[in-house]
Amino acid sequence: VMDPSDPRRLYTGGANLYRTTNGMSLWVSGGSVRSLSFSGSASLSAIAVAPMDANRGLIGMTDGTIIRTDRLLTLSAASPPSTATEKFARPRTGQVSWLAFDPTNKDIVYATNSTFNSSGNVGHVFRSIDGGVTWANIDGTGTTGIPDIPVHCVVVDPSNTARLYVGTDLGVFVSNDGGATWSVENTGFANVVTEALVLNAVNGVTTLYAFTHGRGVYKVTANMSGCNYAITPTSSFFSVAGG
Repeated sequence: VMDPSDPRRLYTGGANLYRTTNGMSLWVSGGSVRSLSFSGSASLSAIAVAPMDANRGLIGMTDGTIIRTDRLLTLSAASPPSTATEKFARPRTGQVSWLAFDPTNKDIVYATNSTFNSSGNVGHVFRSIDGGVTWANIDGTGTTGIPDIPVHCVVVDPSNTARLYVGTDLGVFVSNDGGATWSVENTGFANVVTEALVLNAVNGVTTLYAFTHGRGVYKVTANMSGCNYAITPTSSFFSVAGG
């Protein structure tokens, strides 16, 4: 993941967290994150950096653990994440697939889980209003909820932070009330696995880009007068080699 405040600073990881401050010319270890996972053997699966505070970060793990740190810039092999300085929780077991900060409030954060529900482990979209210390399931219920399917990503609309988008195994779902209710984006978007979403706002126009598994990339332009969205295809292409 790229730090929103500095495009030359990026993070990645597995058992350890790694950071580069010079556009990947050199990587340094941020220390072991595996030791803070509830299972003790999980690997890093998602990272997010607060847009307004480069020291505030979230680290998601393959066993569902979510670590909150306020010293992301200074974590190192000599000073790794620890139970004494970091906060950590596990809303449910299963892989944390995405983490996102509210663009205006670093204490409001979102997480998605790409694991199916099981006994005692329910939920695919979670929100925290205390910076990741405690979490609440915002899947919704019934016909206005997200079904039991893997959720791979979440983004928050900077022009209206109550508007959330998630990418799932069945395409894109949108909520206009902070996750209380959800509906399927059904104006032409393919109902396929959506692995990443990116929002871009330019000159008052918000555009959602959706990256799918096997069906290419879609661009959706938001109609800010309501909750309707229209697909704007720019081209179609075929590859004899696939991909």
